[in-house]
Amino acid sequence: MAQRGLILDSGAVLALLRRDRRVRAFLEIARQEGVPVVIPPVVVTQIIRGGPGDAETNRLLRVSFVPFVGERLARIAGRLLGEAGAADAADAQVVAEAVRLSPATILTSDPDDLGRLALSTPGVRIIPI
Repeated sequence: MAQRGLILDSGAVLALLRRDRRVRAFLEIARQEGVPVVIPPVVVTQIIRGGPGDAETNRLLRVSFVPFVGERLARIAGRLLGEAGAADAADAQVVAEAVRLSPATILTSDPDDLGRLALSTPGVRIIPI
């Protein structure tokens, strides 16, 4: 993998919670290679609902890295939106996290939108799930 991070978008987290074998395989490879699993804060916002149904997600978050979103990352996300002519700030923050960690891989259920955002970013690999 030779990556500095394996980033999960909300679709990848939900697939993992549904026991998707392919996503589990990527996580196992990341674990074996010492690659951190990164869940951007915006993804936490998209998947946590504050009830007992969050238990499995909370277990995943305990073994993952949830980075801080500061002005630098927000500016990268904004630039990506501008370059792509896009508007989804959540997608842009996921890709911005990959830019920050580059080289990095994003597992996503939305490869078209994230791919457009990552078009001008070498070192960011998009893998559809």
